[in-house]
Amino acid sequence: MERRDFIKTSILGTGILMNPNILYANTSKKFSLNFSYKINFDSAKQIKLYIPLPISTDFQQPYNLNINGNYKHHSTEYQNGVPFIYTQYDQDSKLKYISINLNILLNKMNTKNPQKNPKQYLENTRYIRTDGMIKKLALNLKTNDNQKTANKIYEWIINHIDEKNAKNTKGIRSIQTKSLGILFSGENISATSLFVSLCRACNIPATEAFGIDLYNPQNTFSSKAEIYLASTGWVPYDIITPILDQSFNGIGTWKEDFILMNYARDFCIQNTFLASFDTAFGLVDGDRLDYYENKNFSSKFVYEQIS
Repeated sequence: MERRDFIKTSILGTGILMNPNILYANTSKKFSLNFSYKINFDSAKQIKLYIPLPISTDFQQPYNLNINGNYKHHSTEYQNGVPFIYTQYDQDSKLKYISINLNILLNKMNTKNPQKNPKQYLENTRYIRTDGMIKKLALNLKTNDNQKTANKIYEWIINHIDEKNAKNTKGIRSIQTKSLGILFSGENISATSLFVSLCRACNIPATEAFGIDLYNPQNTFSSKAEIYLASTGWVPYDIITPILDQSFNGIGTWKEDFILMNYARDFCIQNTFLASFDTAFGLVDGDRLDYYENKNFSSKFVYEQIS
């Protein structure tokens, strides 16, 4: 049975209300986004799909969420600061699908962002490392000023990481430099992951920000970074874009038209740890959807600028 659900508010009723400052800011842009998914499993007894949604911040406001699909059950969830849609499909020969439409207002990112506690962004994690080669390199880049250190790390990465190693890549891999060889390995890592690791190794709170580059022709999922400075708050850094486009300076800014999904690393769903939660995650009778061939699952993302 096809179902439609329409929520004419800020995303998911998370308690983050629409900020009037962004509504009337001269620099705001307004986009219409559509995320659609199709699942083709005739014999599966139960399919569960978890779909991340853009978060609400003081520089980004999603609203007018419209959900359409033939799911048996769906709910809007909010876990550890991450909004997502949960859908469940029971055994049926029909093609399962869901289409999610929403609008989003984007403004220039500022350096306040009080929602994150800096202390938790100094820790070692599974894929953000501060030991081994990372620690050794960080000691060579560290100065007595955190802003200068972050800029020095930024410049080092721009000069030593090529495009192939810089980009976000799904799955487990290693990142290597032009001169030092392999620096570290992990899942869903990029030059942004390297920047964040080096900053944390220098005792600078830092985090990855996962999302979608609208300016990229492929609308690829990508990542940016933020570091925390006591004097200014959270400061944006764009690490990957300047490696691909040398005319762009990513210190203190993100290239515009970036949709922030979340900051989630090692996100836990159904007792499964996801390296990052920037795309849909599914379970087919308890097995991960990404274990199956692509012909069983397809996704599509389209957008339109409306003002």
